[in-house]
Amino acid sequence: MKTSATWRLLIMTAGILLALLAGLGTAAPASAADGNLTGSGSSLSLSISPNGSYSVRGSGYSARTVHVWVVNIRTDRAVNQRSVKPRRGAFSFSGSGLGCNSTYKAVSFSRLDGWNESLVVQRTC
Repeated sequence: MKTSATWRLLIMTAGILLALLAGLGTAAPASAADGNLTGSGSSLSLSISPNGSYSVRGSGYSARTVHVWVVNIRTDRAVNQRSVKPRRGAFSFSGSGLGCNSTYKAVSFSRLDGWNESLVVQRTC
């Protein structure tokens, strides 16, 4: 018969293996996209006006559909997301409602172009 220490070790090992397997299927947060950027030649830019409106521009994309998020860096949350269809590799869209004294960046993903992100832009009021 096995001792209680052997059972504890067996259960702990099984738990670690299950945790590792479960971690393989989860998506990375937006802040983890830094290490997964590709050098596909596509570029992404974010500009913010003093009243809180913004515009996102992308160029050099090969995919038919590109998913774009505007992310608040401090909270690591997307404040807007869109799926855009580039024309001749380029797209642009605008929005409003960005909060004061926050830092933002745009992040894009497509299967052909991979991950891309803009420079960080701060809105001060």
